[in-house]
Amino acid sequence: MAGRFERTISVLQMSQDLYDFLLQRDDVVFRVHSIFRGAVNLLSPDKELATIARTDLDIMPMGMIVDLSSHAAWPFENDDSVLYGGQMEFVLPNSESRIRFRNARVWSPELAVPSGEVTCASKEMLDLIKKTLLELDSGGVASVIRFIDGDSNEPSSCTNIYARFITGDICSFLEAVEGKNWDLSLSRAELLIGFGPGLTPSCDDFLAAFILSLYYRNLWNHSDDHALLNFLHDVVDLARSRTTIVSYSMLKHASRGKASCSYLKVLDALATQNIPELHRAIERVLEFGATSGADFLFGVWCIQTIFSRWARQEECIVKKEDRI
Repeated sequence: MAGRFERTISVLQMSQDLYDFLLQRDDVVFRVHSIFRGAVNLLSPDKELATIARTDLDIMPMGMIVDLSSHAAWPFENDDSVLYGGQMEFVLPNSESRIRFRNARVWSPELAVPSGEVTCASKEMLDLIKKTLLELDSGGVASVIRFIDGDSNEPSSCTNIYARFITGDICSFLEAVEGKNWDLSLSRAELLIGFGPGLTPSCDDFLAAFILSLYYRNLWNHSDDHALLNFLHDVVDLARSRTTIVSYSMLKHASRGKASCSYLKVLDALATQNIPELHRAIERVLEFGATSGADFLFGVWCIQTIFSRWARQEECIVKKEDRI
């Protein structure tokens, strides 16, 4: 891999899972899967997706942030080869460039257990998310929030065709999850996977919020709920053939507790009751994608609302047992 390079791009930060993935390999030929203004997706021979992003984007699982200005062109074209030879750098033969990450800071794509008690999101925090979404018209499925909890009885009046079409299926999914009927939840999720606009379709961003939240609730509460974990695994398994590879990768990471930095900050702020941090995380999340951020927040609001109802039910059971 030695040779003359016309250009060297430095990596500022990379995710722990990508670092470990490369550290375990000596020779990988990636293919450029897709190119966007802010990021490039690479696909390994075993279908692992890695993302190279500019500094104005979030770092994400299997991702890295490079020191490349917004006006500079990517040194890639679709289907170009990107070579990794064990030297902590990518070589781009077609452009005589390389991307070096020997000195990159390593970032964990997972949340640590909060130091204090993990509680349900407060009503104030849930109201903040809902108010934010009600003021938006993102074009995805987030506007379905208007028809949850009796806010409106006329989904047909919604101007967003995606939200209007999928409202009933989302409500059926929410009912199944709230009832902890995981088999029914899976059949309802099957109607949602891959639906909506975007490289990560809107309903997949919505489901990612559910998967992440359920994963961490199970982990932090030490409940080891095998039925729940099987549900998360089965949703990802369905997504393999029903959505884009970028979206499938997102859902697969979510089932392991991994997500982009801002998504994790939303969950961490909710778990630690940190309202100022939640404000900042919401603003950051809404910067990304045409609809992804809003659809993710809609999913967060739905599942965190369900958590609050579960907590109230459990509290009622405990009080009833105490009276017996």
